[in-house]
Amino acid sequence: MEIEKEMEEAVPVRARAKGQVRAALVLYGKNLKPLETQFKTKDNKVEGCVSQVWVRADLNSDNNVVFEADSDSVLTKGLAALLVNGLSGRPVDEVIQVSPDFVVLLGLQQSLTPSRSNAFLNMLRLMQKKALQLAVEAEKGEKSGLKMDGRVENVNFGSNSDLGVEETPVVVSNSGLKVDSRNGNVIVELDSEVGGERSPVQSSNSGGFGEG
Repeated sequence: MEIEKEMEEAVPVRARAKGQVRAALVLYGKNLKPLETQFKTKDNKVEGCVSQVWVRADLNSDNNVVFEADSDSVLTKGLAALLVNGLSGRPVDEVIQVSPDFVVLLGLQQSLTPSRSNAFLNMLRLMQKKALQLAVEAEKGEKSGLKMDGRVENVNFGSNSDLGVEETPVVVSNSGLKVDSRNGNVIVELDSEVGGERSPVQSSNSGGFGEG
């Protein structure tokens, strides 16, 4: 895979030939942005590592995975940096298809202890697991039609404002639906002859309709 080839090139051949892989990893680790303390949670912790390692994942606006990581060991942090730099910005399907066998291509087994090599593979597995979870969550949100993009609008319903009725804070979903951010109800406008104007009607979560 292209992604594996690029990660292989991240560890210079010269460094591998001279046994300087560890030095290269230490440099990568020093350049990796630290993970904020609030994200150093149990769910983000990599199991089976001698050092403490945390991995965080999110989807960007293009639905590609973006990773963050940190460790209390500079060398392990370098291994994490190698994965973060190589996997971030990739589609989920590419991330989960990366084979653990490419650790041999990187020359890590010859330069690291078995425990460090296992830590590297455990980091990769957790990253792939998180990427898959994000994809599943995103798919569920799209199917429900209520995946929010964070845009909030104050919608003026005309005569309602004149009557002193509070304007409804609305979140617009990716599918174009307007949703009341306070209760998750979908807001639907029906043509009702009330004072010659369109009257906003909200759908309840149970599927029934009531006046907004």
